[in-house]
Amino acid sequence: MQRETTNNHGDLLHVVMFPAFGFGHISPFVQLSNKLSVHGVKISFFSAAGNIRRIKSMLNSNPCTQIVPLTLPAVEGLPPGAQSTADLAPEAAELLLVALNLMQPQIKALLVKLKPHFVIFDFAQNWLPPLVAELGIKTIFYSVFVALATAFATVPARLPGPERSPTVEEMKKPPPGFPPTSVAFFRTFEARDFLNIFKRPPNGASVYGRFLAGLKGCSAILAKTCYEMEAPYIDYMKSQFKKPLLLAGPVVPEPASGMLDQKWADWLSQFWERNVLERRSD
Repeated sequence: MQRETTNNHGDLLHVVMFPAFGFGHISPFVQLSNKLSVHGVKISFFSAAGNIRRIKSMLNSNPCTQIVPLTLPAVEGLPPGAQSTADLAPEAAELLLVALNLMQPQIKALLVKLKPHFVIFDFAQNWLPPLVAELGIKTIFYSVFVALATAFATVPARLPGPERSPTVEEMKKPPPGFPPTSVAFFRTFEARDFLNIFKRPPNGASVYGRFLAGLKGCSAILAKTCYEMEAPYIDYMKSQFKKPLLLAGPVVPEPASGMLDQKWADWLSQFWERNVLERRSD
């Protein structure tokens, strides 16, 4: 029998999951939902309607879990039917962020109706914490990246000043106070690549701005990592954001069970035992 998780009032704990519209973000939110629902946490999973079929195939069937389809508003340049980054060329992905910004009234109406205790959200919804605070709901920023990436690139100390972004040379070096570890610098091409997160499009905030607003505005941070793997970077994040930082662990899918299809069993039998690497994709 699964254990039900309740709050102080005896109600079933209810969490809204709201990832960005890319399956590199959706999948970790799904795996976290699967872990929580096993323990009796009620999950309402938000995503664009066109992503629901694929999410349903990954999400464990559970009476505690529901998927809530969202309607993307029309955005100039966003192709009809584009519901995730998989449907778009990389240069057009920014249009999904524009659509997300326009969804605030829709999200607020849903939250008023659902009355969750927490909303676990992603980097793209930097506007969410103040909106949700008006409703008396707590927000948790779920970082699906390793703590090292957040600690090196998106902490407040990374910005050299309020009016300018870092240079390539500044980006190559760790931010002030970064722990003395084996990760001491970015190579030039890595620094140039990361500088893209500071570019501000005409119609919205930069990726860095979204990250920082979400991390600063949330009630707590949840990171897809653990102390055994990233202790120095986790401690540095705590010192930068000065708020509760919870650890979800790796949060990976359960291994597949059952028998292989005969054609794959026959093919694998050609190789020595322990001589094949498995590559998985969700």
